[in-house]
Amino acid sequence: MNDEEGEDPLMSEFTQGTLLKIGHVSDILRLRRQLDMNCIIQVLNSNWAVFFYREQISIPYVEQFHLVCSLSFPLLAFYNFEDHGWGFTVYQDGQTYHKFDISYEEIDGNLQKIPPKLFNSFGFTAQELLEIANSLNRADVERFKLAMGFPEMSWLSYDYAVGDIEDDDSEIEVLHEPPLSSPNPPSDKLFRSSKDTPVYGPNDKSGLTPFQSKGLSGFFDSLGEVAILPVFQQVQYFTDGLAAFKRDNRWGFIDEEGAEVIRPSFDRIGFFSEGVALVSTEQNSLLIDHSGQVLQKYENVFEEKPFLNCFVEGHAIVTVNGQYGLLDRNGSFALDPVFSAIRQVCNGFAVVQQKGMPSFLWRTDGTRMEAPKGYTIAGGFSEGLAPVRSEGDRHYFSFMDLNGDIVLENMPIMLLSQGFNSGLMPIPGPKKKYGYMNTKGEIVIEPKFDTALGFIGDAALVENRGKTSFIRLDGTPYFKPKELRNLSQWSIRLHNPFVALDIFNSEYISKYTGELFFSSKSHHQ
Repeated sequence: MNDEEGEDPLMSEFTQGTLLKIGHVSDILRLRRQLDMNCIIQVLNSNWAVFFYREQISIPYVEQFHLVCSLSFPLLAFYNFEDHGWGFTVYQDGQTYHKFDISYEEIDGNLQKIPPKLFNSFGFTAQELLEIANSLNRADVERFKLAMGFPEMSWLSYDYAVGDIEDDDSEIEVLHEPPLSSPNPPSDKLFRSSKDTPVYGPNDKSGLTPFQSKGLSGFFDSLGEVAILPVFQQVQYFTDGLAAFKRDNRWGFIDEEGAEVIRPSFDRIGFFSEGVALVSTEQNSLLIDHSGQVLQKYENVFEEKPFLNCFVEGHAIVTVNGQYGLLDRNGSFALDPVFSAIRQVCNGFAVVQQKGMPSFLWRTDGTRMEAPKGYTIAGGFSEGLAPVRSEGDRHYFSFMDLNGDIVLENMPIMLLSQGFNSGLMPIPGPKKKYGYMNTKGEIVIEPKFDTALGFIGDAALVENRGKTSFIRLDGTPYFKPKELRNLSQWSIRLHNPFVALDIFNSEYISKYTGELFFSSKSHHQ
């Protein structure tokens, strides 16, 4: 990895990545392709490979990718935030197997003892397990990295990465170590293909929810009745009145009655929004309307990840040869694809980054807005506020308004933040607990949760001691917290009260009652 000149090579300031043993590189390449995950994969050393993501990819989406991958091999998601603390999460058998977090501000010497068997699935010897356990009990991050075998993990992040393993056999021939086997292999039922999981996209008001039965996909309605029979190879959520479906490995679109509106003729598809969608064939990317009519034809095939995005406030992100651009509603380039990153338009602004240059805010009227003097852009606008960072300060954020004025100062770094939603944002508090802050900077829901995600409408997912619930805007739970270990977070949507209990969308609960609402097991074709 690239260390900055003059830095201690063992320093891991704001390191964050997900590690897997080298024998599973071909597996992670396959899953990255199947699940359309925009991550960089690199060989870290002779024992480990690593992958990591852009910050703007939603936490539930990343979490779900970890869970899917761990059905086949264990993962270790690791972070080290300089003088704040460090920790990791082990994913195995499609579950969050264990979490370990150390906060230097909170540490009192009473550390949790970690059982060495936690790392058995990574293939360590008894002596190596003892060294790992000793490092954990001492809360020594450098000792832990050395025991795990990735001491050179300094500055590990998407932005500092150089290169990526291409998804072809020539790049992985050197990785000759055989795949490791788990002492407790997952049961056969966990090896069902995850490629048929509906992709998380924009929210819709159709009242229809995708489900899978016997390997085929359909939709049920708000009464729990099957509305569109499971006859499709794969489906996505309805957006803008249409849902994508796959037949014979080609994509088309159906309406809310299940009638085919656009025949399956595309290799890749985006979501309909604002009356249009981006799609691709092998030769070209296209902008189409609800009838399937081609409005624009592009010489390049846009790369796949931005197809999770759609037109928002008249603009859509695309990439060409790894460079990001922005289309307007007519399909013309509002920003040519020459940038290293672009964040989706919100409140009339998009964050734009060019390699080696500070990020700036681009207005949809074509003008540019810089960060206030002494600050750098740290994120996009959400509900009229955007995070900025004082130059040289990695520990706190401030917020500026749409006029570029600083309105909230010295907010602690927000590891779970996706910005303000419904007027609230998760924020860390004492003892590694999370609460919620309003747009005035006031703590309105006290920090009392181990995990707290952003609000989606009137509900937010929270977790304490392994038990999950959804809370209201006043912080009260909709239902008594319970173990929902297989909850599929990427099925949480604004206008849909149902949340899938597994990545295959075969069972759904209500996020307002916690009770099972629909099960494909009770459906008979």
